[in-house]
Amino acid sequence: MALTEAGERCILKAREVMLPTVSRMVLHAICFGAHRSASARFQHMDTLESYLRGLRERFGDKATLYYPWGHPDD
Repeated sequence: MALTEAGERCILKAREVMLPTVSRMVLHAICFGAHRSASARFQHMDTLESYLRGLRERFGDKATLYYPWGHPDD
């Protein structure tokens, strides 16, 4: 089974539409709407990730932010 070109376009459009809102939501979640220092943002992001990890474990989701083969941003 493969994703069609139309399906891929649909996913890319949804991502384009959702990304700005999701970015604002994450900033609000990790910084309470304030632009704090980079270290404070990182600390809050780690806390958020721990909450998300707990939810993923509870629902059996195997998603992770950790890449055993190395992450493209590394």
